[in-house]
Amino acid sequence: MHAKRIFSSVILWILAVSLFLPSEAFASSNIRADVEPYFIQSDNQKILATNPMITFNGVSYINTDDLHSFRISDGAAPLTPFMPKQTVNESSDRLAANLRVQAQGALIAENSMENVMYSKNTNVRLYPSSTTKVMTLYLALKYGNLSDTVVLSNAVTSVPNDSSKANVRPGDRMTLEQLLYGLMLPSGNDAAMAVAEHISGSVSNFVQLMNREAQELGMTGTRFTNPHGYHHPNHYSTSADIGRVMFAALEYDAAKRIMSTPSYTASYRNASGAPVIRTWRTTNHQQRSESPHFAPFIAGGKTGYTSASRFNLVSFAETNGNTYVSVVLRGERESRYSDTRTMMQTAITRASNRDEGKTPITIDPIKLPSSQNGVNRPLNGVDGFMYNGNRYVALSHIGESVFKTQDQLMHVTVNSQLLRFNSQKPVMQHNRLLVPVRELFEQLGVQVSYDPQAKSIHVMGAIRQDNGAVENRSVKLTLGSTTAYIDDQQVQLDVPATAVNGRTIVPVRFIAESLGQPVDWGKGRVLRVN
Repeated sequence: MHAKRIFSSVILWILAVSLFLPSEAFASSNIRADVEPYFIQSDNQKILATNPMITFNGVSYINTDDLHSFRISDGAAPLTPFMPKQTVNESSDRLAANLRVQAQGALIAENSMENVMYSKNTNVRLYPSSTTKVMTLYLALKYGNLSDTVVLSNAVTSVPNDSSKANVRPGDRMTLEQLLYGLMLPSGNDAAMAVAEHISGSVSNFVQLMNREAQELGMTGTRFTNPHGYHHPNHYSTSADIGRVMFAALEYDAAKRIMSTPSYTASYRNASGAPVIRTWRTTNHQQRSESPHFAPFIAGGKTGYTSASRFNLVSFAETNGNTYVSVVLRGERESRYSDTRTMMQTAITRASNRDEGKTPITIDPIKLPSSQNGVNRPLNGVDGFMYNGNRYVALSHIGESVFKTQDQLMHVTVNSQLLRFNSQKPVMQHNRLLVPVRELFEQLGVQVSYDPQAKSIHVMGAIRQDNGAVENRSVKLTLGSTTAYIDDQQVQLDVPATAVNGRTIVPVRFIAESLGQPVDWGKGRVLRVN
């Protein structure tokens, strides 16, 4: 009864998800995934799910209707005649590499910080310099509107003289979107001050917000003292934490657009109402086509430098439905770009090799609240998606009461009823399936006798003919022999009955079909609802 109560709670949650999933979907994504049939089990009931399980980048998704339609009842429900024959080798979707990276702190992660491919001193506190501005950008997009009108105050003049600047002035009147380009492309510390005031009313309030949000993102090695990253001994972070805020920022399309723009021209008005036209170029040489560090496969990112921090760089790339984030802290002017290129190229190449042979599909991602069921986002950052008109949700969003077997398990049906194997698992020999005698004969409802001296098995059963007549049938086998008898007529078997771990196993198709009962078998992972 306890399992049934848990299962019922899972069903109620799926109903709630189906009702309250946001209707707005992200852009369609082309991915490569394992698409495989699977079985659902609760208590002693097991059925073949109507829709396949889809797994990519280490996360499995199921159609919510499948669990909803699975009802607890006495006995096993009939399965469809179809049994899955293909085998999907669920190789590790997590990448790993041993790279030579010069920076003091570095990492490359695929889709989230749960899937780090390479790391070096990721939890060592270092000075982030202007990579801080990724947090400022994230908070501006989270709490502001791109169309907001921002009137700049004298705060823009309160940055040190040797700061990187967007050269905005007190009284300038522009949109928040324009200001964010001034924040990220020329790395304007003056623009950062204006963003902070607009979002929180004062720079000090914004810094408090930065630290509060950092804690919520799990940035436990970070403390901010300003919105731009100008050096302060108590302003520090780690490469892991910068990766976390970068993934958070990338949930906004505007962040991707701004960080991937090589140059931007803003048209706004100054304090006297006169028009101002200003063009900003990115400090990121990965995005400048004339630079020897130009890397078109890297979408964008943010540079940083102070004499104390040395040369920093956080970058992102998107390919084959995956998002990669790399972080370089305390590198050098040239090597931060070569370190980033090495990490990105290795990750993308290994992911391509990993995904070769998987099924190409197109999905429309959807996002669930991150707090749903108290679980974190899946490691690939995709909560759920629409595929072929069906809604899929990550198993991690369903709850701790649902478990997926790591391996595909053998399943056998007789008359479309699953056999349950308790004493011995089925065994494949020469493409023939052998199953335990006890479980098979209990399912067939036949009489069986065993002669231990002759090591022979004698099965007596009844067959109903097409005309309705009932005919008794006798089947005899001997352990280790390929010679068998049906009603005293000799037949040859491809594989003999045998013993494994002290348990007798017999060729299931020969026995069942000799007694007029159709048999089928297949392999599939099992989703257990406890």
